[in-house]
Amino acid sequence: MDEFVYRGILYELYGGILNDKQKKVYMLHNNYDLSFSEIGDEMKVTRQAAQTLFKAADLKLKKIDEELKLSQKFFEINKYANDILTKSRDKKIASLARKIINLT
Repeated sequence: MDEFVYRGILYELYGGILNDKQKKVYMLHNNYDLSFSEIGDEMKVTRQAAQTLFKAADLKLKKIDEELKLSQKFFEINKYANDILTKSRDKKIASLARKIINLT
């Protein structure tokens, strides 16, 4: 899986456990593709401090996911819903599968 996508999903699932600075640096780097120098300028910290904040946040999110495995469940549910959508001829079932996919 693409690391960028994985990090986005981790943030959606667990971002609430990060402190405000970690959230901001994680969002700016992962979602807006800013460099750590640009983030440092934006947050009035050094490039090194921005990178350290990001690494700490990334590690925290990955550790919690190793324990809870919600990202794995997320992908499995999405895969099953896509399978149902492509194999179902029943419009109601296909509609429900689309709703599940849109949630994930």
